[in-house]
Amino acid sequence: MNKKDITKTISSGTAKDKVLLLTEDVAKRKSGLEPILSEQDFQALLSSVERPQERRLYNQFRKIDQTVTTGLYVLNQSRVLYRMHISDLRGYALLWEAYQRAEELANHILHEMKDKAQRTRIAKKAASYSAFILADLAIDEEGYVEVNAGRAQKADTASLLKAIAGVRREAEKELSRTLGYAKALLDYMEERDFKVTTYQDKVREVMKDVQSDKSLWPKYSTQQKKSPSKQGQSRREMEREHLFSIYPDPSEIQMDMAAYHHFKRNVVGYE
Repeated sequence: MNKKDITKTISSGTAKDKVLLLTEDVAKRKSGLEPILSEQDFQALLSSVERPQERRLYNQFRKIDQTVTTGLYVLNQSRVLYRMHISDLRGYALLWEAYQRAEELANHILHEMKDKAQRTRIAKKAASYSAFILADLAIDEEGYVEVNAGRAQKADTASLLKAIAGVRREAEKELSRTLGYAKALLDYMEERDFKVTTYQDKVREVMKDVQSDKSLWPKYSTQQKKSPSKQGQSRREMEREHLFSIYPDPSEIQMDMAAYHHFKRNVVGYE
């Protein structure tokens, strides 16, 4: 907003125009963004809100501003929890990737041994000294190493794939909850005619963030399972691609309606 428009709002703007401009400026300051108003303009605009109906509207917007600020805090806490689950999934992805590369390296060396019996003997000996967290190490019929992420070496330990599935479920729940909170906060602002773009943009930024692809490599992205199968691709290859899709797919996650209503009743207190 330019200086001329600010001056016009101060001198002849409606109560709604004045209060909305004040609130937008406060929102930017609270968000660490560049304010719209200088200190002088802010004080002049605040002083111009003097009639009883203007003061009532100003006080009403101040209360809504406090409620929205609390709502944004709760929303961001939900986003943090979702990011924590994504961080866990990334850790598992790194572990799985390390296992696959170790398998490839070992088999590359074993391949230099043309005698299958000798290759099998050396592979079994090497495997006897190895321990893989959340995975099992086996030797196939050709004498090559195979890391099985679907089975753990210890019977009482969850496999890597089972651990991933558990974290993914929790991530999907938190993503759904975050979307419910975000929609509830946007609806609350719309219903109260509290059209402060700074706050609206912050909510939409959260929604955009949690709905973006979080995979470290395309190999682990859930989007791969939606890609057309490559010509000549074997069933095993297609199964492996689906297996590697370990992250939540935001396009398949609906907002949690229970979280939506909980947020409106207990966070913003407006339902």
